[in-house]
Amino acid sequence: MAELSFGVTEPAEDPPADLDAAMAEVTQLHNACRYDDLMARLPGLILTLGTDRENPVMARRLVWVMYAATFAAKYLGHADLAMLAAQECRATALAVSDEPEWLGMAEFAIVHTVPSEARSLPLRRAAQAIDRLDFAAGHRRAGQVYGMLHLSSAMLSAVDGNGERSRDHLQQAATTAARLGEGNFGQLWFGPTNVGIWRYGVLAELNEGGAAVSLPPMDVSLIGSSNRQATMYADLGRCLAQTRKHDLEAQTALLRAEEIAPQRIRLSPLVRETVGSMLRRARRSAGGRELQALAARIDSA
Repeated sequence: MAELSFGVTEPAEDPPADLDAAMAEVTQLHNACRYDDLMARLPGLILTLGTDRENPVMARRLVWVMYAATFAAKYLGHADLAMLAAQECRATALAVSDEPEWLGMAEFAIVHTVPSEARSLPLRRAAQAIDRLDFAAGHRRAGQVYGMLHLSSAMLSAVDGNGERSRDHLQQAATTAARLGEGNFGQLWFGPTNVGIWRYGVLAELNEGGAAVSLPPMDVSLIGSSNRQATMYADLGRCLAQTRKHDLEAQTALLRAEEIAPQRIRLSPLVRETVGSMLRRARRSAGGRELQALAARIDSA
């Protein structure tokens, strides 16, 4: 990543023997939340793709690989590398500026790497990206990115404590998803199912987790992403834990999330916080052996 940022264009010392196979492997690792294995395979692939960014096919591939690198670095706790990858993702997307979905995808990556202390900056950035994509939101691929940016804005607004604005963005995303149906441009998995997954996260951030109790069960089996599946169970667990009446159900959901994507869940600060709160309650009631084991696995991650 650093080489591309500083304009290095020499071929990689260890280029992939089969570019299509390398792309497929990175996609598989991304969807399986195997971020350490993914990062190990990126250097040669990134440099190989970066030597021919004027080629639209190579540029599109590099945008997606840098997007995958962004979130792998973020979830592994390397915030600086995540920001660098997101910036390179956007720089590459400018090479295919006539396809706005790629630039929108890069902006999505940037929005999710802006430091939390920046507060309003990620919301402004997301709003600008939504405005730029508005003209193309009727197109299937651009519409999926447009919807994802609304989901990001819903979550950021919830974190900011603005429930009304958060629900407005969530509704915009739901409306877009209902029109487009299930999709998977860029491994974003945007559609009605993913909107439902994000709804749990929004409720948890707004401290309205009790509302999840009355929501119908979700079937996430059609989404081929361990990240999305695990996130649904993790955020459902966070919601249920907020009620203080459904800790057993919350524990079951969190353990299911860990089973699906152990690396993703054990490294999640939000899951760590929830498990810690539940564990303190469990200790007072002389229970929580499975919860203690989960907490130990989180601490050792």
